[in-house]
Amino acid sequence: MAAADYGADPAARAWILALKHGGRRDLARPLGALLADRLIQAREEEALELDDRTVVVSVPLHPTRRFVRGFDQARLVARAMALDLGLRWLSGLRRTRVTPPQGAPGSRSRTANVREAFALREGTPKRIAGRRVLLVDDVVTSGATANECTRCLHVGGALEVVVVCIARAGPRAAAREAG
Repeated sequence: MAAADYGADPAARAWILALKHGGRRDLARPLGALLADRLIQAREEEALELDDRTVVVSVPLHPTRRFVRGFDQARLVARAMALDLGLRWLSGLRRTRVTPPQGAPGSRSRTANVREAFALREGTPKRIAGRRVLLVDDVVTSGATANECTRCLHVGGALEVVVVCIARAGPRAAAREAG
């Protein structure tokens, strides 16, 4: 579930890039509110259940990349969204290895790039077992990262995983972002 189209919405693209690469942490709050509004709309239009059995997990950066950037943008957005929805945010996933950016020139296939690059944090299975998990990322392009994280969450016992992102991008938009 995406709030915007990365290629067709220049404002969303600008905000994402400013947050992700421009250090604009202040944008996480309004972007989290945007996602919360989109989920409330989905709850009404698509019968998406958001209740006390729903938890929020973000796609994590590797600690090295988080250190260089100074923060994890998906975590900030996910926590803001969870707060607006009255849901619990969990630090449920971790990166097991550094991966090249998904849109980087010369990178392996997106699926191979993230295969086994995520794992559940200790204690996560008991916190997600039988629950709906809202998996939050900033941009989803091919879906490879979301699929790998979803696989981990299902192995941990998640009943359902709903991928929520600020924007959905096609291959051309991903190439522009990487450049």
